[in-house]
Amino acid sequence: MIFSFRQTAPLLSGLALACASQAAPLTTNFSNFSGLGYGTGTSTTITQNGIRLQALAGEYEITYFPELNLKDFTNETRLIQLDLGGTRFDFDGFSIRDKSRSGVLTLTSNRGGVDVISKGFQSLTYSGDLWSDLEWVRFSFTGQFTEAKFTSFTLDNHPTVATAVPEPGSLALMGLALGVLGVARRRKG
Repeated sequence: MIFSFRQTAPLLSGLALACASQAAPLTTNFSNFSGLGYGTGTSTTITQNGIRLQALAGEYEITYFPELNLKDFTNETRLIQLDLGGTRFDFDGFSIRDKSRSGVLTLTSNRGGVDVISKGFQSLTYSGDLWSDLEWVRFSFTGQFTEAKFTSFTLDNHPTVATAVPEPGSLALMGLALGVLGVARRRKG
């Protein structure tokens, strides 16, 4: 059976769409929550661009910058969790505008990733098995009269339903085969 380009074009465009939808970076910068005020415990959960932020312990505040400010004035741990509401993701990183030097800021993932952040004014990126295919990441912060001010978090979305996406080598081989079939058909016709 010989296929024409007209018959194979929809197949190729469908494969291209499947490859393109494999992962998409999602960033939250809190722009639609400016001036939210304090979220305490699990009473306040916010979602932006699919990223859900929840306070598991202590308080957070979305300021007018906008940014997420973890404040600790009582020397009790502040703990927030980021997730995609059940969809797995890769944690790409975050930006922090400032952090009180005496406060201890720790990032953990459900796969055992741990990073203790000692400085403010930085953007950090993450990769590898401990930061991939995650259910959640958590930031804990402790230090009396201290603050940690985040400006963004970036996660890489995974499809909720696994789809078979061909590897680039398979696509190249299929393209070559279609080209050969086209040439053979022209010679025959």
